[in-house]
Amino acid sequence: MKFGGFIECSFNDWPDRLCCVAFVKGCNMRCRYCHNPDLVNGTGPEYTEEEILEKIKKLDGKLNNLCLTGGEPLIYGSKAVKDFCKKVKEINSDFKIKLDTNGISPKELDEVLYEKTIRKTKKGVTGYTVIKNGLVDYVALDFKAGSYIEYNKLVKTDTNKLMFNSIPFVVMETLCCLLKSDIPFEIRTTVIEGFHKKEELDFMYRLISNGLSKRKEDVTCYIQKYRPEVTLDADKEWKTPSDE
Repeated sequence: MKFGGFIECSFNDWPDRLCCVAFVKGCNMRCRYCHNPDLVNGTGPEYTEEEILEKIKKLDGKLNNLCLTGGEPLIYGSKAVKDFCKKVKEINSDFKIKLDTNGISPKELDEVLYEKTIRKTKKGVTGYTVIKNGLVDYVALDFKAGSYIEYNKLVKTDTNKLMFNSIPFVVMETLCCLLKSDIPFEIRTTVIEGFHKKEELDFMYRLISNGLSKRKEDVTCYIQKYRPEVTLDADKEWKTPSDE
């Protein structure tokens, strides 16, 4: 994986935890309000995986929580993400890892969270044994809009049109992957004044409310305020919402 930055200590990237943050380069979406355009475009400084791991080693004994974010970590594939997480856990088995994702890579997320072993008999394959691999301890899932029409206004993507039209359904597939697990997670929405209307937010809540009712204890929904200072391609009319 290619990395674009590292923060030794953050109070904002993991609820109720102090963590270091590793930012990967690259993303398969182009959210117009994104406040990390250098990471999305692949510009700016670059660090190797070994350099990031060395930074994490220096924190061993001082900090044992890591947020892996971006960009989008899952664009590198499940094997690369798992291998990196394993190396972090090898530094200290007590290290906890939070994974941030935009939600359009459900297959890769499922492969990161679980190991599947084929069960075989003399008659052939009989199925799979699914075991949680314990590499990721918390997940943050972005939920940007409730329909592909709204996504189309908010996000540019390097995927094809068919995939783009199905993005809300793919995000729901990712949510189902998390709901079937026992891994705590959060769903977060960046709210923009001048874009998000109350009706849209109500619709988004209805989409996820049935599933979340089964996991009230360890699932949290967060509203993030849009930050206009540095963005990828935001409308000038978009503003930070008030506290009201």
